[in-house]
Amino acid sequence: MELDAESLFNSFDQMKREEGQLSNEDALLDSWEQECEPVKDQNTKKDASSKGQYVNMLQDGSFHVCRGLSCPFLKESSDSDHALVCTLTSRIVSIPIDASHEASWTGRSCGSADPDMLSGANNAARSWKFKKDAFAESANAHRLASTISTDDVVYHGDTQQKIQIKRGAPCVNEIDESAVRENKKKKAEKRASNLQDTNTRDRLREDAVVVIRKVFAHNNVSSSSSSSSNSKPSIASDAILPTDPRLLNFKFVFSVGLQKYARSCADAIVPMNLSTIHDVAIAASKFVKRKKNEQEDQDKQKKEDSICLNYNVVQLAASLVVSIWGALCLTPYFLNHQTGDSFRPFVAGCLYGLKRGVKMKDGREVLPIVPELTDRLPTLRSQEVSQAARQLQASSHRGLCSVHRALSSIDEFMQGDEKTAILGKLDITRRLSVDLLRTIASLK
Repeated sequence: MELDAESLFNSFDQMKREEGQLSNEDALLDSWEQECEPVKDQNTKKDASSKGQYVNMLQDGSFHVCRGLSCPFLKESSDSDHALVCTLTSRIVSIPIDASHEASWTGRSCGSADPDMLSGANNAARSWKFKKDAFAESANAHRLASTISTDDVVYHGDTQQKIQIKRGAPCVNEIDESAVRENKKKKAEKRASNLQDTNTRDRLREDAVVVIRKVFAHNNVSSSSSSSSNSKPSIASDAILPTDPRLLNFKFVFSVGLQKYARSCADAIVPMNLSTIHDVAIAASKFVKRKKNEQEDQDKQKKEDSICLNYNVVQLAASLVVSIWGALCLTPYFLNHQTGDSFRPFVAGCLYGLKRGVKMKDGREVLPIVPELTDRLPTLRSQEVSQAARQLQASSHRGLCSVHRALSSIDEFMQGDEKTAILGKLDITRRLSVDLLRTIASLK
């Protein structure tokens, strides 16, 4: 049986109708669309996005030709979905491909490559990979084995003896004391030479400022965070509230007391007594005087607490410590007998040295006595001290011992120009001490 082209197209249309892809009404609308479509320029190319066109009948009886991505009535469905939907026919034209994972994705693979688990949902278009022939590979291995010698396969080991490196701490008798002393001396000389650099001194001054602020941080009520299990932690509401200024005025307090006395006399229906009014005036005077004394004590305490955290005071104290460090690093103790003390315990030791002061044997002052600062230093059993301040307080004794030993080594082991140079550096520290005391006195 011979079929013409018209009968073939009719059979194709019948097949589409059976599959539900093209109904009779759609076929009529398709033919109507072809008749109504305007003639386009032959030179222009048809847009790839307008290939899929659908004709839909609207509720008012009119027809709408949805041209896919070229439809002028497209709109995103939502901010999260971003799917393109025709607003007239509610048909989804395009769904974006999201390459990223959802916000709830934990990083574990949620998919499976098992076709039984996916129930045939695997994509049919897969890349084909060549599978090796197992029999041919086995035959090739047998052929190569007959050509290889035993000497080429058997490993006889390395004839050269390897050097055994002993790990862990060396024994006491294996430690070279002279090498250790020489290494410490080189480090001490390098540290003393680095102090000539301005950047090094600035960095040490910044470290000293950090240590000073950590030590005095317990004086700030809002920064107190450490407390024991039996004590209540300090918070901002535990601070001493300022006194009401009306309570410092005698006229106000006397008038309040006189009004209270007058109401009591009115309730008891008794006349007012001049002697009682005199007693009220005396009581008001004593009350105002006590409140003024309390306010003065509070102001004095706040001012003293703020001295140790004042910017100028902290900077001068840091400069004083760095100046002492730069002078003592050139002493024989730091060059020959230094045991590895770091800079931060040295700073803490100098702060605690301000309690009694530090002087040389000839009476020259190195650290002055500053009770305004030392009275606010943390104690060992204080509950308001942070962990960092407690560690600095524990290491301050070692830093203060380094100061005393370094000063003793100047008188015992140094002479001539080297001693004069160190004493000149210590003169700078005395001038910084005078500036520190003047600054604290101006803040009182």
